[in-house]
Amino acid sequence: MRHSTGNWTAKQKRRRDAMYELGCIACHIKGKRSEAQIHHVLSGHYRQSHDETIPLCPYHHEGVPPGEYTVSMMESAGAGPPGPPRAPRFKAEFGDEEGLISATNDAITL
Repeated sequence: MRHSTGNWTAKQKRRRDAMYELGCIACHIKGKRSEAQIHHVLSGHYRQSHDETIPLCPYHHEGVPPGEYTVSMMESAGAGPPGPPRAPRFKAEFGDEEGLISATNDAITL
């Protein structure tokens, strides 16, 4: 994957820090709290801007199980790469990336 995002602006850094503070948005939706990694939304195998990011725990981001969850965004029902978080089961449970960006923005304070 090619990195196409450039440096974080001061405003984007504040948003990133707030996402780390919030923790995983998928866990947050389930009423749980967990650490976060920053996931950049992809388009045509390119990362979108730092404004188009969501916080996800290692499980929801990379499929590293904590032992409690039964669905990971890395699981895919079809052929080809799962394209996090585009896997059908993840999307069915938590919605699409655009919706998760909105949910993240609503949940964080800057």
